Amino acid sequence: QVLPRRAMRRLAGLGLGHATVARGFCQRRSKKPLLKLICENAELPLHRYTIRELLDQRFLSTTERNQLLLRVLTIGVCRSVVSLKSLPFEFSATESITRVTNDYVEDFKDIETFEDAGGLAALAPDDFKKLVSTIFTRHRSTMIHLACGVIEFEAGLRRQFGDDVEVASLREEMPVLREIEESLDRFFTTRVTMRLMINHVIRLNFSTEEIPGFVGAVNTKCSPAQLLVKAYQGAAPMCARDMGVMPRMFINDRLVDLHEAPSEYVEVFQGGTTLPYVDTHMFYVCLEILKNGLRTTAMKQKEDGGELADIRVLLSRGQKEGMGIKIGDSGQGMDRRTMGKAWSYFFSSAAEKPSTALEVTDFDKRAPLAGFGFGLPISRVLSRYFDGGLEVNSLPGVGTDVHLYL
Repeated sequence: QVLPRRAMRRLAGLGLGHATVARGFCQRRSKKPLLKLICENAELPLHRYTIRELLDQRFLSTTERNQLLLRVLTIGVCRSVVSLKSLPFEFSATESITRVTNDYVEDFKDIETFEDAGGLAALAPDDFKKLVSTIFTRHRSTMIHLACGVIEFEAGLRRQFGDDVEVASLREEMPVLREIEESLDRFFTTRVTMRLMINHVIRLNFSTEEIPGFVGAVNTKCSPAQLLVKAYQGAAPMCARDMGVMPRMFINDRLVDLHEAPSEYVEVFQGGTTLPYVDTHMFYVCLEILKNGLRTTAMKQKEDGGELADIRVLLSRGQKEGMGIKIGDSGQGMDRRTMGKAWSYFFSSAAEKPSTALEVTDFDKRAPLAGFGFGLPISRVLSRYFDGGLEVNSLPGVGTDVHLYL
């Protein structure tokens, strides 16, 4: 009884307690123009939930959690519309970005239709679940459309200013390009908030299957070692397919078997093996880092003709809280100029990548090791979401070390 009260005090401090939730958050449409209403909602604060706050939501009622999710979606879709429409240098005018923007406008229209029909107070929970599922499904291809938008943007600049335009190389001299990247960081943070809350609330409110150790979307016993093994077992065959070789990986000096169950690697380091975390976030980051490391290691071996190097992973736990992961390769490495572009949405180190928007869908179906340029910047967004971080250190011809802080 004490723990729920403490949890409710924390939630109330964020404006998420019983009384505040009951009043509702959304700016009701009434007779306001759609665009004005979207802009007003976009100005409202959108909270970025901590792991503790997500866990505390299990003490709320089903209705209260639905109200929280409805608020997040209302503000989130409005922020996404305004964010995408505000992208400078005609980036927002590309066909694919306009398509994504229109999807978010449709989300808001669906929310308004739901509210006009009585909202959570009058409609059945299944009606709200259907609304949420519609919004979630509508955006399954958002990443692909954004990748198309980047390609369309670059193609437009080349048509206007010449074929020698390389956006990633110009970002240091052109603040407007960095502004686009910062806006995309904020957009993806909002997107993560919405999709995380959808998964979390749907699992808490509507899931009939209880998964041991999970509270909604949070794995209370998330094992970085297991997720690293899963990520390697997914990325290594891709490397063998595309590069013809498959570097080995060691976690704290233990060789990872491609066919061994990830659960066998829980005890690969001392000082605690698990932590509460959203494991889908961690898996994405680990997979992207390993794909890069495997590819550059294979490329260096092909160039030098020497022995194929290994991927070395070190796991460590802080004295109080948190965890660190170091993923090191002995691949080609990066010079300072390349390092300056590594976090750009406009940069990819892959030799083979789609050159037109029409190629993106087919390219994605092949599950390439690299090519879109979104892997590192989105991994940084995900790692920072729960106040962690992602850092890259590299030397040309020596290799790259990636540090992930949880």
